[in-house]
Amino acid sequence: MLKKFAKKLHRPTPSPSTQSPGANNQRSNRWNEFFNATQTIFEIAKESVKAVPVPGLEAAVSGLSAVLNVYGAMRANEDALKLLSEALERLDKHITRPLRESVAKDPNFLDENLQERLNELAEELTNLAKRAEALQSRRAHKKFFEYKEDSGLIQELNKELDRIILTFTAQGSIGGEIEARKARKAAQMILINGLRRAQARHDSSSRVGTNACFEGTRIGILQAISTWIEDSGSSSIFWLSGMAGIGKSTIAQTVAELEESKHRLGASFFFSRDDAERRDPGLVCPTIAYQLAIFDDGLKRSVAYALEKDPDVALSMVKTQFEELIAKPLKGINNSGQTIVFVLDALDECDPSSGAEEILRRWAVELPRISQETKIILKVLVTSRPELHIQNQFRSPSLRTLSQQFILHNVEESVVQADIELFLRYRFTELRICMAWQSLGR
Repeated sequence: MLKKFAKKLHRPTPSPSTQSPGANNQRSNRWNEFFNATQTIFEIAKESVKAVPVPGLEAAVSGLSAVLNVYGAMRANEDALKLLSEALERLDKHITRPLRESVAKDPNFLDENLQERLNELAEELTNLAKRAEALQSRRAHKKFFEYKEDSGLIQELNKELDRIILTFTAQGSIGGEIEARKARKAAQMILINGLRRAQARHDSSSRVGTNACFEGTRIGILQAISTWIEDSGSSSIFWLSGMAGIGKSTIAQTVAELEESKHRLGASFFFSRDDAERRDPGLVCPTIAYQLAIFDDGLKRSVAYALEKDPDVALSMVKTQFEELIAKPLKGINNSGQTIVFVLDALDECDPSSGAEEILRRWAVELPRISQETKIILKVLVTSRPELHIQNQFRSPSLRTLSQQFILHNVEESVVQADIELFLRYRFTELRICMAWQSLGR
């Protein structure tokens, strides 16, 4: 569409000496055509910024109508109108249109640097519009271009709009920004993929055969955990304690799957004493950091920066790992009120036990700081057997104020029996159906 209008706008202007007797009407029609095409280009640029979340940018682009209105009063100056049209085309092609398309694909496209550049662009366009408005509001009895200085001021508006657009694109066009970001993300992922980590996610291949809670069972505890997550004022840590084989991992699996479906699962780590990687406390923070990088682009940048600054940070002590790979990236999140859930299952199987103690201490120290600095809501579900070293940590002043405990083996026997009965009824129904099909096959 823009090419069609540009073609109209850029046709050569006939010289006065070759104009026919009806040249005035032709000239007027030609000018109207020019002006309408320019107005259409302006409307397209204005429409492009409506979906861009930069306060003031839409108003600033809309304010350029003042410049257009000034040109509406200078019907004889087609060259100036062409220059204005070309500037508006560049504005749409290199700034407003790519912005609209990029934000539509990725709502988080605007990083801090680009946001600042766009704020400056909006401010400059607003100032230009004010200059045009001042020129337009000259005394009513003074006609436009009655004096040479008026025409000069109009030319200055053109040059200024050109300068604003060129200044912005000289720092990097939106298209160039898109390509640069692709390159940066690729470089970040190279760093992040190099993190030594365990296959300990809730859906890791090392946990094939692990199931979530059977539908209709564990309703009470699942509801309690859900209520705790949704309540921003509740404790940051939920400790689900219980004897071996009582179903803690099944509950943790269910919570992890549910929170992932809501895009709130920052990371999960399912410990196992039978797997060297999944019991190693030195792999917990790098594994969580990797998942955080996949969870959020902002966290990806922060984790990559930590690795760029210190490539061996994943080999450092748990305290340093936690601070550099988890705490600092989380503190950089700007989305106030966002909930991020972490699931740490079977913490008692972390070996050595001092590693489990240090992990709990890190969460105890950093959780209040992160929440205070960012206003994000962090929820950490921890499951374990009631081992003495873990009990002692949760009894410490720092963790006692941050956590709440649910003892799974204290659930009423009637509730447990009802869950077992529901499960067995389903399995027996499946068995009867299978046997019926087998008898029909004979």
